[in-house]
Amino acid sequence: MTVLAADALEGRGTGTRGYEQAAAYVAGQVQALGLEAAGTDGTYFQPVRFRRAKPMVASARLVVHGGGAPSTFRWGTDFVGRGDAVRALVELRAPVVFVGYGISDPSEGHDDYTQDVRGSIVAFLPGVPSHLPAERRDYYTSLKWRLARERGAVATIELSTPDEDQAFPWATRMEWIEVGASTWLDAQGNAPADVDLPRLLFSTAGTDRLLALAGRTLSSLTIPRPPAFSIADATLSIASRTEEFSSPHVIARLRGADPSLAGEHVLVVAHLDGLGRGAPVNGDDIYNGAIDNALGAALLLATAQRLAGPEERLRRSVLFLATTGEELGIVGSPYFVAHPTVPLDAIVAAVNIDGPSQLTGPIRAILAMGARNSTLGGAVERAASGLGLRMKPAAAPLNYSDHYPFVMKGIPSLWLVQAEDGPPSEEEKDASTRPHTPRDDLGRPLRWEAAEMLLRLHVALVRDIASQPERPEWLAGDVLGQRFGARRTSRSSRSIP
Repeated sequence: MTVLAADALEGRGTGTRGYEQAAAYVAGQVQALGLEAAGTDGTYFQPVRFRRAKPMVASARLVVHGGGAPSTFRWGTDFVGRGDAVRALVELRAPVVFVGYGISDPSEGHDDYTQDVRGSIVAFLPGVPSHLPAERRDYYTSLKWRLARERGAVATIELSTPDEDQAFPWATRMEWIEVGASTWLDAQGNAPADVDLPRLLFSTAGTDRLLALAGRTLSSLTIPRPPAFSIADATLSIASRTEEFSSPHVIARLRGADPSLAGEHVLVVAHLDGLGRGAPVNGDDIYNGAIDNALGAALLLATAQRLAGPEERLRRSVLFLATTGEELGIVGSPYFVAHPTVPLDAIVAAVNIDGPSQLTGPIRAILAMGARNSTLGGAVERAASGLGLRMKPAAAPLNYSDHYPFVMKGIPSLWLVQAEDGPPSEEEKDASTRPHTPRDDLGRPLRWEAAEMLLRLHVALVRDIASQPERPEWLAGDVLGQRFGARRTSRSSRSIP
Protein backbone atom coordinates (compact mmCIF):
# COMPACT_ATOMS: atom_id res chain seq x y z
CA MET A 1 0.00 0.00 0.00
CA THR A 2 2.87 2.38 0.68
CA VAL A 3 3.91 1.96 -2.95
CA LEU A 4 0.50 1.93 -4.60
CA ALA A 5 -1.01 4.82 -2.60
CA ALA A 6 2.09 7.03 -2.74
CA ASP A 7 1.81 10.57 -4.11
CA ALA A 8 4.38 9.61 -6.75
CA LEU A 9 1.73 7.47 -8.51
CA GLU A 10 -0.66 10.44 -8.61
CA GLY A 11 -3.74 8.41 -7.78
CA ARG A 12 -3.23 5.70 -10.45
CA GLY A 13 -5.73 7.25 -12.86
CA THR A 14 -6.69 4.91 -15.70
CA GLY A 15 -4.31 5.41 -18.61
CA THR A 16 -1.92 7.70 -16.74
CA ARG A 17 1.79 7.39 -16.10
CA GLY A 18 1.06 6.69 -12.44
CA TYR A 19 -1.16 3.76 -13.36
CA GLU A 20 1.51 2.37 -15.70
CA GLN A 21 3.98 2.50 -12.80
CA ALA A 22 1.51 0.69 -10.54
CA ALA A 23 0.93 -2.01 -13.17
CA ALA A 24 4.68 -2.50 -13.63
CA TYR A 25 5.08 -2.81 -9.86
CA VAL A 26 2.33 -5.45 -9.56
CA ALA A 27 3.73 -7.40 -12.52
CA GLY A 28 7.17 -7.36 -10.93
CA GLN A 29 5.77 -8.63 -7.65
CA VAL A 30 3.91 -11.60 -9.17
CA GLN A 31 6.89 -12.45 -11.34
CA ALA A 32 9.12 -12.49 -8.26
CA LEU A 33 6.69 -14.96 -6.67
CA GLY A 34 7.15 -17.29 -9.61
CA LEU A 35 3.59 -16.96 -10.90
CA GLU A 36 3.01 -17.66 -14.57
CA ALA A 37 2.33 -14.80 -16.96
CA ALA A 38 -1.32 -15.05 -18.00
CA GLY A 39 -1.77 -11.91 -20.06
CA THR A 40 -1.36 -11.60 -23.81
CA ASP A 41 1.68 -12.59 -25.90
CA GLY A 42 3.31 -14.38 -22.97
CA THR A 43 3.33 -11.28 -20.74
CA TYR A 44 1.68 -10.33 -17.47
CA PHE A 45 -0.30 -7.58 -19.24
CA GLN A 46 -3.52 -7.39 -21.22
CA PRO A 47 -3.77 -3.92 -22.82
CA VAL A 48 -7.27 -2.47 -22.95
CA ARG A 49 -8.24 0.27 -25.35
CA PHE A 50 -10.75 2.77 -23.97
CA ARG A 51 -12.84 5.65 -25.24
CA ARG A 52 -14.02 8.16 -22.65
CA ALA A 53 -16.67 10.80 -23.32
CA LYS A 54 -17.39 13.80 -21.13
CA PRO A 55 -20.55 15.82 -21.76
CA MET A 56 -20.13 19.35 -23.04
CA VAL A 57 -22.36 20.97 -20.47
CA ALA A 58 -22.61 24.42 -22.06
CA SER A 59 -24.28 23.10 -25.21
CA ALA A 60 -26.46 20.38 -23.64
CA ARG A 61 -30.18 20.92 -24.17
CA LEU A 62 -33.35 19.17 -23.04
CA VAL A 63 -36.77 20.52 -23.98
CA VAL A 64 -40.06 18.76 -23.23
CA HIS A 65 -42.96 19.66 -25.50
CA GLY A 66 -46.01 19.31 -23.32
CA GLY A 67 -48.48 21.34 -21.30
CA GLY A 68 -48.60 24.27 -23.70
CA ALA A 69 -45.29 26.09 -24.20
CA PRO A 70 -42.16 23.94 -24.43
CA SER A 71 -40.40 23.47 -21.08
CA THR A 72 -36.63 23.82 -21.00
CA PHE A 73 -34.90 21.73 -18.34
CA ARG A 74 -31.71 23.12 -16.81
CA TRP A 75 -28.47 21.16 -16.56
CA GLY A 76 -27.33 20.79 -12.95
CA THR A 77 -30.63 21.98 -11.52
CA ASP A 78 -33.15 19.70 -13.22
CA PHE A 79 -30.97 17.02 -14.82
CA VAL A 80 -27.48 15.84 -15.73
CA GLY A 81 -26.33 13.36 -18.38
CA ARG A 82 -23.42 11.03 -19.02
CA GLY A 83 -22.63 11.88 -22.60
CA ASP A 84 -22.11 9.07 -25.11
CA ALA A 85 -18.94 7.05 -25.70
CA VAL A 86 -20.12 5.87 -29.13
CA ARG A 87 -21.59 9.03 -30.65
CA ALA A 88 -19.91 12.41 -30.31
CA LEU A 89 -23.31 14.07 -30.67
CA VAL A 90 -26.64 12.69 -29.48
CA GLU A 91 -29.59 14.50 -31.04
CA LEU A 92 -33.05 13.00 -30.87
CA ARG A 93 -36.71 13.80 -30.49
CA ALA A 94 -38.76 11.05 -28.91
CA PRO A 95 -41.75 10.49 -26.65
CA VAL A 96 -41.03 10.19 -22.92
CA VAL A 97 -42.81 7.21 -21.34
CA PHE A 98 -42.96 6.60 -17.59
CA VAL A 99 -42.43 2.89 -16.83
CA GLY A 100 -42.73 2.68 -13.05
CA TYR A 101 -39.55 1.21 -11.58
CA GLY A 102 -38.36 -0.07 -14.95
CA ILE A 103 -38.58 -3.71 -13.83
CA SER A 104 -40.03 -6.81 -15.43
CA ASP A 105 -40.19 -10.13 -13.56
CA PRO A 106 -42.97 -12.41 -14.78
CA SER A 107 -42.17 -14.94 -12.03
CA GLU A 108 -43.25 -12.33 -9.48
CA GLY A 109 -46.19 -11.09 -11.53
CA HIS A 110 -44.56 -7.68 -12.00
CA ASP A 111 -44.08 -5.95 -15.35
CA ASP A 112 -43.64 -2.18 -15.60
CA TYR A 113 -43.45 -2.35 -19.39
CA THR A 114 -47.15 -2.39 -20.13
CA GLN A 115 -46.66 0.10 -22.96
CA ASP A 116 -44.66 -0.26 -26.15
CA VAL A 117 -41.54 1.88 -25.62
CA ARG A 118 -39.76 1.28 -28.92
CA GLY A 119 -38.17 4.55 -30.02
CA SER A 120 -39.00 6.21 -26.69
CA ILE A 121 -37.11 7.75 -23.81
CA VAL A 122 -38.10 5.71 -20.76
CA ALA A 123 -38.33 7.34 -17.33
CA PHE A 124 -38.32 5.22 -14.19
CA LEU A 125 -38.17 5.57 -10.42
CA PRO A 126 -35.04 4.64 -8.47
CA GLY A 127 -34.97 1.52 -6.35
CA VAL A 128 -37.30 -1.46 -6.20
CA PRO A 129 -40.94 -1.71 -5.10
CA SER A 130 -41.38 -3.14 -1.61
CA HIS A 131 -43.43 -6.18 -2.64
CA LEU A 132 -40.60 -7.73 -4.65
CA PRO A 133 -38.15 -10.06 -2.85
CA ALA A 134 -35.36 -8.24 -1.03
CA GLU A 135 -32.80 -10.77 -2.23
CA ARG A 136 -33.47 -9.70 -5.82
CA ARG A 137 -33.01 -5.96 -5.21
CA ASP A 138 -29.53 -5.69 -6.71
CA TYR A 139 -30.47 -8.01 -9.55
CA TYR A 140 -33.36 -5.76 -10.55
CA THR A 141 -31.27 -2.62 -10.25
CA SER A 142 -28.48 -3.99 -12.42
CA LEU A 143 -30.87 -4.85 -15.24
CA LYS A 144 -32.89 -1.61 -15.52
CA TRP A 145 -30.81 -0.02 -18.26
CA ARG A 146 -30.24 -3.31 -20.05
CA LEU A 147 -33.98 -4.01 -20.03
CA ALA A 148 -34.71 -0.55 -21.45
CA ARG A 149 -32.37 -1.22 -24.35
CA GLU A 150 -33.87 -4.67 -24.93
CA ARG A 151 -37.36 -3.13 -25.09
CA GLY A 152 -36.23 -0.69 -27.80
CA ALA A 153 -35.78 2.55 -25.83
CA VAL A 154 -33.41 5.19 -27.22
CA ALA A 155 -32.48 6.84 -23.90
CA THR A 156 -33.27 6.57 -20.19
CA ILE A 157 -34.21 8.96 -17.42
CA GLU A 158 -33.72 7.96 -13.79
CA LEU A 159 -36.00 10.07 -11.62
CA SER A 160 -35.31 11.10 -8.03
CA THR A 161 -37.31 10.82 -4.82
CA PRO A 162 -36.82 12.44 -1.39
CA ASP A 163 -35.69 9.06 -0.02
CA GLU A 164 -33.04 8.81 -2.73
CA ASP A 165 -31.87 12.35 -1.96
CA GLN A 166 -31.46 11.43 1.69
CA ALA A 167 -29.42 8.31 0.87
CA PHE A 168 -27.35 9.93 -1.91
CA PRO A 169 -27.32 13.75 -2.05
CA TRP A 170 -27.93 15.30 -5.45
CA ALA A 171 -24.42 16.79 -5.57
CA THR A 172 -22.92 13.31 -5.10
CA ARG A 173 -25.05 11.74 -7.81
CA MET A 174 -24.27 14.63 -10.18
CA GLU A 175 -20.59 13.91 -9.66
CA TRP A 176 -21.09 10.23 -10.52
CA ILE A 177 -22.87 11.07 -13.77
CA GLU A 178 -20.69 13.97 -14.92
CA VAL A 179 -17.62 11.71 -14.84
CA GLY A 180 -18.92 10.78 -18.26
CA ALA A 181 -19.39 7.58 -20.20
CA SER A 182 -16.63 5.14 -21.08
CA THR A 183 -16.40 1.97 -23.11
CA TRP A 184 -13.76 -0.50 -24.15
CA LEU A 185 -12.94 -0.90 -27.82
CA ASP A 186 -11.89 -3.97 -29.75
CA ALA A 187 -8.88 -4.18 -32.07
CA GLN A 188 -10.93 -2.61 -34.88
CA GLY A 189 -12.03 0.30 -32.68
CA ASN A 190 -15.58 -0.98 -32.20
CA ALA A 191 -17.49 -0.63 -28.94
CA PRO A 192 -19.41 -3.63 -27.53
CA ALA A 193 -22.99 -4.11 -28.67
CA ASP A 194 -24.38 -3.67 -25.15
CA VAL A 195 -22.91 -0.22 -24.49
CA ASP A 196 -25.24 1.96 -22.41
CA LEU A 197 -27.97 4.10 -23.95
CA PRO A 198 -27.71 7.84 -23.29
CA ARG A 199 -28.51 8.18 -19.58
CA LEU A 200 -30.07 11.17 -17.85
CA LEU A 201 -30.51 11.65 -14.11
CA PHE A 202 -33.22 14.00 -12.87
CA SER A 203 -33.21 15.86 -9.56
CA THR A 204 -36.35 15.85 -7.43
CA ALA A 205 -37.12 19.34 -8.78
CA GLY A 206 -36.69 18.12 -12.35
CA THR A 207 -38.77 15.03 -11.56
CA ASP A 208 -41.62 17.17 -10.24
CA ARG A 209 -41.49 19.42 -13.32
CA LEU A 210 -41.51 16.46 -15.72
CA LEU A 211 -44.39 14.63 -14.05
CA ALA A 212 -46.44 17.83 -13.78
CA LEU A 213 -46.48 18.01 -17.59
CA ALA A 214 -48.59 14.83 -17.51
CA GLY A 215 -50.72 16.05 -14.60
CA ARG A 216 -49.04 13.63 -12.17
CA THR A 217 -47.26 13.97 -8.84
CA LEU A 218 -44.36 11.98 -7.48
CA SER A 219 -46.22 11.05 -4.30
CA SER A 220 -48.98 9.41 -6.34
CA LEU A 221 -46.47 7.19 -8.16
CA THR A 222 -44.24 5.90 -5.35
CA ILE A 223 -46.47 2.87 -4.89
CA PRO A 224 -45.71 -0.81 -5.55
CA ARG A 225 -47.26 -0.88 -9.02
CA PRO A 226 -47.39 2.60 -10.55
CA PRO A 227 -49.09 2.68 -13.95
CA ALA A 228 -47.14 3.30 -17.14
CA PHE A 229 -48.12 6.42 -19.09
CA SER A 230 -46.87 8.76 -21.79
CA ILE A 231 -45.67 12.19 -20.71
CA ALA A 232 -44.75 14.22 -23.81
CA ASP A 233 -42.23 14.43 -26.62
CA ALA A 234 -38.74 15.60 -25.70
CA THR A 235 -35.84 17.00 -27.69
CA LEU A 236 -32.42 16.02 -26.37
CA SER A 237 -29.04 17.24 -27.53
CA ILE A 238 -25.77 16.33 -25.79
CA ALA A 239 -22.35 16.67 -27.38
CA SER A 240 -19.41 14.83 -25.88
CA ARG A 241 -15.71 15.47 -25.89
CA THR A 242 -14.02 12.09 -26.43
CA GLU A 243 -10.55 10.72 -25.93
CA GLU A 244 -9.01 7.32 -26.56
CA PHE A 245 -6.19 5.70 -24.62
CA SER A 246 -4.85 2.34 -23.54
CA SER A 247 -4.28 0.88 -20.07
CA PRO A 248 -3.38 -2.71 -19.09
CA HIS A 249 -4.76 -5.36 -16.79
CA VAL A 250 -2.13 -7.36 -14.92
CA ILE A 251 -2.81 -11.13 -14.98
CA ALA A 252 -0.87 -13.97 -13.35
CA ARG A 253 -1.58 -17.62 -12.62
CA LEU A 254 -0.67 -19.97 -9.80
CA ARG A 255 -0.86 -23.42 -11.33
CA GLY A 256 -2.90 -26.07 -9.50
CA ALA A 257 -1.29 -29.30 -8.36
CA ASP A 258 -4.12 -31.75 -9.18
CA PRO A 259 -3.97 -32.81 -12.85
CA SER A 260 -7.72 -33.43 -12.86
CA LEU A 261 -8.58 -29.94 -11.51
CA ALA A 262 -5.65 -27.73 -12.53
CA GLY A 263 -7.52 -26.69 -15.69
CA GLU A 264 -10.12 -24.97 -13.49
CA HIS A 265 -9.41 -21.54 -12.03
CA VAL A 266 -10.46 -19.57 -8.99
CA LEU A 267 -10.31 -15.92 -10.03
CA VAL A 268 -9.12 -13.28 -7.55
CA VAL A 269 -9.82 -9.81 -8.92
CA ALA A 270 -9.05 -6.34 -7.56
CA HIS A 271 -9.03 -3.08 -9.46
CA LEU A 272 -5.69 -1.32 -9.55
CA ASP A 273 -6.81 1.99 -10.99
CA GLY A 274 -7.91 5.03 -9.01
CA LEU A 275 -9.30 8.45 -9.76
CA GLY A 276 -5.92 10.08 -10.39
CA ARG A 277 -5.79 13.84 -9.94
CA GLY A 278 -8.95 15.87 -9.46
CA ALA A 279 -10.50 18.92 -7.88
CA PRO A 280 -8.27 20.10 -5.00
CA VAL A 281 -9.54 19.76 -1.44
CA ASN A 282 -7.56 21.90 0.98
CA GLY A 283 -4.86 22.19 -1.65
CA ASP A 284 -4.55 18.42 -2.27
CA ASP A 285 -5.49 17.25 -5.77
CA ILE A 286 -4.13 13.67 -5.59
CA TYR A 287 -6.86 11.08 -4.98
CA ASN A 288 -4.45 8.44 -3.67
CA GLY A 289 -7.07 5.70 -3.30
CA ALA A 290 -5.42 4.01 -0.32
CA ILE A 291 -8.55 2.10 0.70
CA ASP A 292 -10.15 2.17 -2.75
CA ASN A 293 -8.30 0.30 -3.98
CA ALA A 294 -4.62 0.14 -3.09
CA LEU A 295 -5.78 -1.99 -0.16
CA GLY A 296 -7.55 -4.41 -2.50
CA ALA A 297 -4.59 -4.67 -4.87
CA ALA A 298 -2.21 -5.17 -1.93
CA LEU A 299 -4.45 -7.92 -0.56
CA LEU A 300 -4.44 -9.58 -3.98
CA LEU A 301 -0.63 -9.55 -4.00
CA ALA A 302 -0.34 -10.74 -0.41
CA THR A 303 -2.86 -13.54 -1.06
CA ALA A 304 -0.77 -14.63 -4.03
CA GLN A 305 2.35 -14.53 -1.88
CA ARG A 306 0.90 -16.79 0.81
CA LEU A 307 -0.74 -19.23 -1.58
CA ALA A 308 2.46 -19.51 -3.64
CA GLY A 309 4.39 -20.76 -0.60
CA PRO A 310 6.13 -24.15 -0.87
CA GLU A 311 3.82 -25.72 1.75
CA GLU A 312 0.71 -24.98 -0.37
CA ARG A 313 -0.60 -27.60 -2.81
CA LEU A 314 -3.82 -26.15 -4.19
CA ARG A 315 -5.76 -28.51 -6.42
CA ARG A 316 -7.17 -25.85 -8.75
CA SER A 317 -5.26 -23.04 -10.38
CA VAL A 318 -5.71 -19.48 -9.13
CA LEU A 319 -5.88 -16.59 -11.60
CA PHE A 320 -4.96 -13.17 -10.20
CA LEU A 321 -6.42 -10.25 -12.15
CA ALA A 322 -5.56 -6.63 -11.28
CA THR A 323 -7.93 -4.63 -13.45
CA THR A 324 -7.88 -1.24 -15.03
CA GLY A 325 -10.95 0.81 -15.93
CA GLU A 326 -13.04 0.12 -12.81
CA GLU A 327 -13.14 3.78 -11.84
CA LEU A 328 -14.34 4.63 -15.35
CA GLY A 329 -17.56 2.79 -14.50
CA ILE A 330 -16.56 -0.90 -14.43
CA VAL A 331 -15.35 -0.90 -18.02
CA GLY A 332 -12.12 -2.89 -17.81
CA SER A 333 -13.37 -6.19 -16.39
CA PRO A 334 -16.05 -6.52 -19.13
CA TYR A 335 -13.20 -6.36 -21.65
CA PHE A 336 -11.52 -9.32 -19.96
CA VAL A 337 -14.84 -11.19 -19.97
CA ALA A 338 -15.15 -10.54 -23.71
CA HIS A 339 -11.48 -11.37 -24.35
CA PRO A 340 -10.50 -13.85 -21.62
CA THR A 341 -6.95 -15.14 -21.47
CA VAL A 342 -8.27 -18.47 -20.15
CA PRO A 343 -11.59 -20.03 -21.22
CA LEU A 344 -14.40 -18.43 -19.24
CA ASP A 345 -15.86 -21.83 -18.47
CA ALA A 346 -12.57 -22.74 -16.82
CA ILE A 347 -13.20 -20.00 -14.21
CA VAL A 348 -15.26 -21.69 -11.50
CA ALA A 349 -15.60 -18.71 -9.12
CA ALA A 350 -14.68 -15.04 -8.83
CA VAL A 351 -13.59 -13.43 -5.55
CA ASN A 352 -13.54 -9.63 -5.69
CA ILE A 353 -11.48 -7.43 -3.36
CA ASP A 354 -12.64 -3.82 -3.54
CA GLY A 355 -12.48 -1.31 -0.69
CA PRO A 356 -13.06 -4.09 1.84
CA SER A 357 -12.53 -2.03 5.00
CA GLN A 358 -11.77 1.49 6.21
CA LEU A 359 -9.13 -0.07 8.53
CA THR A 360 -10.33 2.10 11.40
CA GLY A 361 -10.85 -0.72 13.90
CA PRO A 362 -10.82 -4.46 14.43
CA ILE A 363 -12.83 -6.68 12.09
CA ARG A 364 -15.37 -8.90 13.83
CA ALA A 365 -17.95 -9.48 11.10
CA ILE A 366 -17.93 -9.82 7.32
CA LEU A 367 -20.66 -8.84 4.87
CA ALA A 368 -20.53 -11.53 2.20
CA MET A 369 -22.20 -10.31 -0.97
CA GLY A 370 -23.13 -13.29 -3.12
CA ALA A 371 -23.07 -15.82 -0.26
CA ARG A 372 -26.81 -16.49 -0.58
CA ASN A 373 -26.66 -17.14 -4.30
CA SER A 374 -24.34 -20.11 -4.62
CA THR A 375 -22.49 -22.82 -2.75
CA LEU A 376 -19.70 -20.28 -2.26
CA GLY A 377 -21.63 -19.25 0.85
CA GLY A 378 -20.39 -22.42 2.56
CA ALA A 379 -16.79 -21.56 1.69
CA VAL A 380 -17.15 -18.07 3.19
CA GLU A 381 -18.72 -19.46 6.34
CA ARG A 382 -15.92 -21.97 6.81
CA ALA A 383 -13.22 -19.36 6.23
CA ALA A 384 -14.86 -16.78 8.51
CA SER A 385 -15.66 -19.18 11.37
CA GLY A 386 -12.08 -20.47 11.32
CA LEU A 387 -10.96 -16.93 12.13
CA GLY A 388 -13.64 -16.24 14.71
CA LEU A 389 -15.54 -13.88 12.39
CA ARG A 390 -19.29 -13.64 12.02
CA MET A 391 -20.60 -13.86 8.47
CA LYS A 392 -23.52 -11.70 7.40
CA PRO A 393 -24.74 -13.00 4.03
CA ALA A 394 -25.96 -10.22 1.77
CA ALA A 395 -29.06 -10.49 -0.36
CA ALA A 396 -27.10 -10.47 -3.61
CA PRO A 397 -23.69 -9.43 -4.97
CA LEU A 398 -23.93 -5.69 -5.62
CA ASN A 399 -23.53 -4.80 -9.25
CA TYR A 400 -21.08 -1.91 -9.00
CA SER A 401 -17.73 -3.63 -8.88
CA ASP A 402 -15.53 -5.86 -11.01
CA HIS A 403 -17.05 -9.22 -10.10
CA TYR A 404 -20.45 -8.50 -11.66
CA PRO A 405 -19.44 -8.98 -15.32
CA PHE A 406 -18.45 -12.51 -14.26
CA VAL A 407 -21.83 -13.02 -12.57
CA MET A 408 -23.44 -12.04 -15.87
CA LYS A 409 -21.51 -14.85 -17.56
CA GLY A 410 -22.87 -17.37 -15.06
CA ILE A 411 -19.83 -17.52 -12.77
CA PRO A 412 -20.66 -17.66 -9.02
CA SER A 413 -18.98 -14.69 -7.36
CA LEU A 414 -18.29 -13.10 -3.99
CA TRP A 415 -17.44 -9.64 -2.69
CA LEU A 416 -16.46 -9.48 0.98
CA VAL A 417 -16.35 -6.26 3.00
CA GLN A 418 -16.19 -5.44 6.68
CA ALA A 419 -19.68 -5.48 8.19
CA GLU A 420 -20.90 -2.84 10.60
CA ASP A 421 -20.31 -3.98 14.14
CA GLY A 422 -21.75 -1.46 16.57
CA PRO A 423 -21.91 2.34 16.27
CA PRO A 424 -19.39 3.96 13.89
CA SER A 425 -16.21 5.44 15.29
CA GLU A 426 -15.37 9.12 14.93
CA GLU A 427 -12.98 8.18 12.12
CA GLU A 428 -15.73 6.27 10.31
CA LYS A 429 -18.09 9.23 10.67
CA ASP A 430 -15.55 11.61 9.15
CA ALA A 431 -16.74 11.88 5.55
CA SER A 432 -13.54 13.66 4.48
CA THR A 433 -11.53 10.43 4.80
CA ARG A 434 -13.86 8.30 2.73
CA PRO A 435 -12.96 6.84 -0.66
CA HIS A 436 -13.04 9.17 -3.66
CA THR A 437 -11.56 12.03 -1.64
CA PRO A 438 -7.91 13.20 -1.42
CA ARG A 439 -7.93 12.18 2.25
CA ASP A 440 -8.09 8.51 1.28
CA ASP A 441 -4.34 8.34 1.66
CA LEU A 442 -1.69 6.94 3.97
CA GLY A 443 -1.79 9.99 6.22
CA ARG A 444 -4.95 8.77 7.93
CA PRO A 445 -4.82 6.37 10.90
CA LEU A 446 -4.84 2.77 9.63
CA ARG A 447 -5.22 -0.39 11.69
CA TRP A 448 -2.89 -2.84 10.01
CA GLU A 449 -4.12 -5.73 12.14
CA ALA A 450 -7.48 -5.28 10.37
CA ALA A 451 -5.73 -5.60 7.01
CA GLU A 452 -4.00 -8.76 8.26
CA MET A 453 -7.38 -10.23 9.21
CA LEU A 454 -8.72 -9.49 5.74
CA LEU A 455 -5.67 -11.17 4.26
CA ARG A 456 -6.11 -14.30 6.36
CA LEU A 457 -9.79 -14.41 5.40
CA HIS A 458 -9.14 -14.21 1.66
CA VAL A 459 -6.32 -16.74 1.82
CA ALA A 460 -8.56 -19.21 3.69
CA LEU A 461 -11.44 -18.58 1.28
CA VAL A 462 -9.44 -19.04 -1.92
CA ARG A 463 -7.69 -22.09 -0.47
CA ASP A 464 -11.10 -23.62 0.33
CA ILE A 465 -12.57 -22.99 -3.14
CA ALA A 466 -9.41 -24.22 -4.85
CA SER A 467 -9.40 -27.44 -2.82
CA GLN A 468 -13.02 -28.62 -2.99
CA PRO A 469 -13.62 -31.59 -5.30
CA GLU A 470 -16.77 -30.02 -6.78
CA ARG A 471 -16.87 -26.66 -8.52
CA PRO A 472 -19.21 -24.02 -7.04
CA GLU A 473 -22.81 -24.04 -8.26
CA TRP A 474 -25.73 -21.64 -8.13
CA LEU A 475 -28.31 -22.61 -5.52
CA ALA A 476 -31.56 -24.11 -6.80
CA GLY A 477 -34.03 -21.39 -7.72
CA ASP A 478 -31.51 -18.55 -7.36
CA VAL A 479 -32.46 -15.61 -9.56
CA LEU A 480 -28.91 -14.96 -10.74
CA GLY A 481 -28.39 -18.61 -11.54
CA GLN A 482 -31.68 -18.70 -13.46
CA ARG A 483 -30.87 -15.56 -15.40
CA PHE A 484 -27.16 -16.05 -16.06
CA GLY A 485 -26.17 -19.60 -15.08
CA ALA A 486 -27.45 -21.18 -18.29
CA ARG A 487 -24.81 -19.22 -20.22
CA ARG A 488 -22.10 -21.62 -19.06
CA THR A 489 -21.27 -23.84 -22.01
CA SER A 490 -19.77 -26.78 -20.15
CA ARG A 491 -19.01 -28.18 -16.71
CA SER A 492 -15.93 -30.08 -17.78
CA SER A 493 -12.38 -29.24 -16.79
CA ARG A 494 -10.13 -27.67 -19.34
CA SER A 495 -6.41 -28.15 -19.84
CA ILE A 496 -4.30 -25.11 -19.12
CA PRO A 497 -3.27 -23.43 -22.38
